[in-house]
Amino acid sequence: MALTYFGACNSAGVASGSTSNNDDNGIVFWRAYTCPGSGNQTVQEIAAMMFSPSGGTIRLAIYDSTFTTLLAQSASYVPSSTTTDTWDAAAISAITLVGGTDYGLAITLGNTGSSSTHVDGTRSDGNYKTTDYTAGFPAPLDTPASSFSMYPIRVGVQAAGGAAAARVPQSRPFPFKPGSPPGLR
Repeated sequence: MALTYFGACNSAGVASGSTSNNDDNGIVFWRAYTCPGSGNQTVQEIAAMMFSPSGGTIRLAIYDSTFTTLLAQSASYVPSSTTTDTWDAAAISAITLVGGTDYGLAITLGNTGSSSTHVDGTRSDGNYKTTDYTAGFPAPLDTPASSFSMYPIRVGVQAAGGAAAARVPQSRPFPFKPGSPPGLR
């Protein structure tokens, strides 16, 4: 079953907004987005469209819509590409969200060398603050310094219970007469 995405992208996971050279360091961006679907949705992926020409680290997080409760966060990691924006997924706990509900997505860039050539220009009501949270996001998230366009971050979800069930072989009756030892006919 395919994932459905939300964040600075469309439901297929394609980055929204426009290209813009962003080379920020020691900063955090955050914004609320609506989880798609209805009912329980299990987080399968969190990713940022970034590159890191000099090994800079990033960290991603999911909050409630008010940014007071931290629901999950990735470890700090270095984006895999050094030259081109790439959706680069991070490991995160498989938490359950509710479709149709707003959740806060956050990205923090370390003090050196992470960049993106995309910005979610369609949603320029994101927030930012010059703070490096690559060691770990706080709860609640700080008061923003200002509003700003969001760096591309997306979350891929799947309806809870939507994964294909493992195939279990069916048992067959034993080919022996009742009362006789197995293997003898």
